[in-house]
Amino acid sequence: MDKAAVIERYRALLNELDEPARNVVLSSGSALVLLGVRMTTADLDADIPENLFRLYERSGKFTVLEATEGLSKQLKFEPDVDLSVLDTDRGVCCIGGVWAYSPSELLAQKRYLSTFPGRSEGKRAADLLDIIALETLVKEQKHSARVNMA
Repeated sequence: MDKAAVIERYRALLNELDEPARNVVLSSGSALVLLGVRMTTADLDADIPENLFRLYERSGKFTVLEATEGLSKQLKFEPDVDLSVLDTDRGVCCIGGVWAYSPSELLAQKRYLSTFPGRSEGKRAADLLDIIALETLVKEQKHSARVNMA
């Protein structure tokens, strides 16, 4: 999916989930496409409120991808959509009505993943390219982010 397809799929997902946009935050590759760091992604990685995630998990209708060390549990919602629990303590930004984790948050995510044991060399190489692009984006400070403080 390119940026236009990510936005279109995000809007369709909002309708499927019947959730306001602020409760559906893109992560991983889909967020990187939205920010212009990558040109395409294979799927949408979206984080949703924990109560909604648990509701879908308990329904038994979706494949549960169990948490592994350092990585959270996911639901295979659709072939092109994976859902995780929204972390309301992380910074997010809104671009054209689409919510995503902020460039700084994605940079932290990518730095962590790039050092994760068992990460394939191909994914690690992609992580390092993403890190370079995100560092540049963060330095430009074109985006403002909302951070919820407890």
